[in-house]
Amino acid sequence: MFAERRRILESSLADMGRFPEEVRDPVILSQDESEKESLVEVEEMVSDRDGQLEANKRIVEEARRRYDNHITALVCRLTEKFR
Repeated sequence: MFAERRRILESSLADMGRFPEEVRDPVILSQDESEKESLVEVEEMVSDRDGQLEANKRIVEEARRRYDNHITALVCRLTEKFR
């Protein structure tokens, strides 16, 4: 089974019409590796940003909660003062 699959892949790879000489150039392969490394770096940067975003959301929610509590307390004090 594996031998048959290998034979099919090898014949596909040997097909110069499908994979012409210009796509077999080692420079293209090294560029592909470089692009893969860049993608890994970007994924790491984005994952760090996700954590920062979540932390910032928590900070904003806490600030909003404290602000709402402050306004509620102020309104209550003003209501008591002018009754």
